[in-house]
Amino acid sequence: MEMTLLIERDSYFKAEYRPTGIDYFDDNPLITSLAWIDEPKEIIKALQNLPESVNRTGSPSERSQELIHSLSSSFVPLPQHIDLLRMVHQKLRVGYASRNPIQ
Repeated sequence: MEMTLLIERDSYFKAEYRPTGIDYFDDNPLITSLAWIDEPKEIIKALQNLPESVNRTGSPSERSQELIHSLSSSFVPLPQHIDLLRMVHQKLRVGYASRNPIQ
């Protein structure tokens, strides 16, 4: 099922609805439109932000500065991040269960 939601004037977002496998949740478009939590490896791949390789030309001090700058935007998800993501996702589903717009 596909539904269009008005975000701003003349701006739309198309939601994708996927069954959850839980009948209680499958009747609720707020829940079925949530992004589904995948395997931990896929979560890590989606969240991580590793620095790109640094240009080998230039002086060593320039390369060092580039490396330091690239590290400031790096992110390596830890097990706590995955647990937090799962808890937030669970709380969203439970919260949306009582707000089913179809019922």
